[in-house]
Amino acid sequence: MSKEILLDVRHLTQQFHLTKKIKVKAVDDVSFQIHKGEIFGLVGESGSGKSTFLRSLNLLEVPTGGKILFEGVDITDKNNDIFKMREKMGMVFQQFNLFPNMTVKENITLSPIKTKGVSKADAEAKADDKSTATSTQTAKVTQEVTDVGTMSVHVGANENQVILIDIPAVTSYTLGTENLNVMTSVTASEAIDTIDTAVAYANRVRSQMGAYENRFEHTTNNLGTASENLTSAISTMTDTDMAEEMTEYTSLNVMTQAATSILAQANERPSTVLQILQ
Repeated sequence: MSKEILLDVRHLTQQFHLTKKIKVKAVDDVSFQIHKGEIFGLVGESGSGKSTFLRSLNLLEVPTGGKILFEGVDITDKNNDIFKMREKMGMVFQQFNLFPNMTVKENITLSPIKTKGVSKADAEAKADDKSTATSTQTAKVTQEVTDVGTMSVHVGANENQVILIDIPAVTSYTLGTENLNVMTSVTASEAIDTIDTAVAYANRVRSQMGAYENRFEHTTNNLGTASENLTSAISTMTDTDMAEEMTEYTSLNVMTQAATSILAQANERPSTVLQILQ
């Protein structure tokens, strides 16, 4: 740890006025120093002023008293440019407050473009490099699944559709074969019994893993069948709707033709009466 003081907080106070008469001190005369390279933790009960104190460190909450020196510069002094100082500070909030109308890359590149004047192309290139590095690192992450207790794998769209997996560790220690002794006939006989027990145990674990694999294959097949049935049901509903619409269309067409025929007959009646009179 360096002897250089990175952050020096002196008698910091943050007071809120709930009413004209009622005042609350969220931060009361706090002083401390953080050296460069030092990791500092802040612990306290809910509502004790931790978030208010942290927000005060870069003037998101302007303190009512005290001083905050960052790299020897008093950021509470109004003559200093707090925005320049914030370029060297990083904060992760409880709520990330991302812009919902922007993509992840646009949210990442917005700050260096706006605050540091980085070109959009350079900011996006750096974001892509970080994304590639993260993807590469993620691909190398492995998870130990033996002797970690029961794991629950959700395999369906509904509640409680899970498969419980418990894979015990299979090592020379757990099998009891770590220190076999075959120097005498007695110890050799005991070693044979130990090996037989270990083989039986390993076979049971293999059978158990095979059962898990079969259950997953069965579940995969069931999900495939459910997907096909759902597609078929949607097609049936669509076909039914089409048949219903065609039936209604035909009925309306028949009614239209009947109305036209009746109207034509009604128009012919006067001429028939005139013929009779003549």
